[in-house]
Amino acid sequence: MAAQSFAQIKFDGVSLLIPQTEVGIIEVSSSIGAEVLAEGSIGTVKSGNRDWPVFALGADFQLRPERPETYKFCLCMNLDNKEVLSIACEEVSTTMLDDKDDLKPVPDCMRITDCPIEFLTLRDHQMMLISNTKTMLQYLVAPEAIEA
Repeated sequence: MAAQSFAQIKFDGVSLLIPQTEVGIIEVSSSIGAEVLAEGSIGTVKSGNRDWPVFALGADFQLRPERPETYKFCLCMNLDNKEVLSIACEEVSTTMLDDKDDLKPVPDCMRITDCPIEFLTLRDHQMMLISNTKTMLQYLVAPEAIEA
């Protein structure tokens, strides 16, 4: 794999990577409005005329009914240049993955029903989970939200 940049978000002890090309903006959680655009979301991030429903997840990837105080940021994700969702998180940074990062598909024995994780890699003795906007949207909103 050629070197690729990822947004690395951390929430509830989880380190999740999303391709940087799918990141719209990063906002502070104080900018979350009360409007609920999607079932299970905790509010909305608005930027200009763009809206992202915000979801808060626990370590088990189950939806939280409200944002924990430690979740200070929102990673707003795009799909086909359309704003689709945002994940509330404790930290946001960038990281590069390349050929030396051995990406492995999630083994069947570790796969949770409807789990949004596509790949795993180990770096600095830490398991890193890799997903993307399309998979997260299918997991959080509904499979029919994605056109085949």
